[in-house]
Amino acid sequence: KLELAGISMGFSRVIFFTFLSGVAVGLLLYLWGQVWYLCAGVAVACWVSAYFYLQKKIADRLMKFEEQLPEALDIIKRVLQAGQPITQAFGEVGREVSAPLGPEFLNTFNLLNYGYDLRLAIMQMSERTPTVSMLAFSSAV
Repeated sequence: KLELAGISMGFSRVIFFTFLSGVAVGLLLYLWGQVWYLCAGVAVACWVSAYFYLQKKIADRLMKFEEQLPEALDIIKRVLQAGQPITQAFGEVGREVSAPLGPEFLNTFNLLNYGYDLRLAIMQMSERTPTVSMLAFSSAV
């Protein structure tokens, strides 16, 4: 889910920092004289808010992906009409479209250049970005 949210930090580091922030806030409240169950509740609220923040980042990234996909399909259409192969079309989308769509297509372009099967590369891209439009694109190509 971290990759889907566009977070480059590892899972263990995210868990560690989330745990550390919750404990730190709870301890600060306890040192300021608050009752222990309020401190524990605030610590749990820190952990839950980190989860909701991650879900929000995932939703925002997938929405941006959905917004950029028509432009990418237009670029693919132009490159294919010019007589270039589909791998070149993926590379062109990767270079011309900003994140999050551009890097996904550039990653798929690199996989195809290294000899990966086209169907597998597109299926992996649709697994990394599970949107309805991407599933339709992967089944169409």
